[in-house]
Amino acid sequence: MASLWEIHDTSNLRYANQAPTVVSLDRGEGPPSGSWGWIRTGWSVMGGSNPTSGEPGKAHCFLWTNGTNNEKGTVVQLASDWTKQWRTNKIIPWDADTKRCNTRQYVWCVQD
Repeated sequence: MASLWEIHDTSNLRYANQAPTVVSLDRGEGPPSGSWGWIRTGWSVMGGSNPTSGEPGKAHCFLWTNGTNNEKGTVVQLASDWTKQWRTNKIIPWDADTKRCNTRQYVWCVQD
């Protein structure tokens, strides 16, 4: 699972072909937009986070060891609505949200 900071700058990455289960008219070589995926945040349990937090960047399914409905983790997607808060989004071009840890989501991955 990638950390957002490993994939934040999408221009320096190569992408695997999209999974056959992802339906997309644009089957180019770049990353998919509009698809949420789990992401590592780098936020520590010792940093005072609340694993049930609804705050993206701090929610992390108890360091990704918990898959219950009681806790939340952070998901990101490349923005598909380019007009939404484009002047104030601090992690452009990414949008962030939280999902319950037992929610099935894609995962952003990175390979050396």
